[in-house]
Amino acid sequence: MKSITIYKLDDKLADKLEQLSKDMGLSQNKIIKKLLYQALNMDEEPAPKRDLSCVMGSWSQPEFDEFESSLSAFKEIDEDLWR
Repeated sequence: MKSITIYKLDDKLADKLEQLSKDMGLSQNKIIKKLLYQALNMDEEPAPKRDLSCVMGSWSQPEFDEFESSLSAFKEIDEDLWR
């Protein structure tokens, strides 16, 4: 992926980019990339998923029940250990 540098950005434009960045809660770099995609009529690249949605709901009910029952030992409190 390439990087670019923009020289001699006038204050008015720099202030507007900074304000957009604050308003949208995004870095100035992300704002500029969004604006470039829009100006060039391109779809933005989707952000990589960083969650577990690919495995959500993938267990069958018997698998879930087996997992839950295997956790039961961790739910018991050994009172002698806490004295």
